[in-house]
Amino acid sequence: MNKWLFYKGLFLSGWLFFASCEGNTDFNWLLENESSFVIEAEYGRTFEGDTLLSVVDPGSSIVMSTTSKLGGDPSPNLPSSTFNYFLVINESGDTLQIDMMDPNQWDVDIEERSRIPSDFLHTYRMIITDDDF
Repeated sequence: MNKWLFYKGLFLSGWLFFASCEGNTDFNWLLENESSFVIEAEYGRTFEGDTLLSVVDPGSSIVMSTTSKLGGDPSPNLPSSTFNYFLVINESGDTLQIDMMDPNQWDVDIEERSRIPSDFLHTYRMIITDDDF
């Protein structure tokens, strides 16, 4: 009887240890205005199910979305997994000419914060300049 309780306790301890090693991945999506104009950015977010309108001054940036998921994941994410659409215009009324849904348009930084449990921080930056209009 004591042997059975010992193995049961050992199994439960091991299960709790490995269950706590799930890890996490955080995603931050930033829009940086390096143009000489004030810009307005309208974007639809998939997870939140909303549409936001942000005004971004020259030399400023905004956080468009911050999400997390269980499990450490070093693979880059696609903009379409977080956003439905983008519309960016400057104060002169010019529309942004680059496709923000194209993953190649984003600067991506993936930082491994911890190995066990696996924990990653993904930072995606869209840097807008005068030449993008």
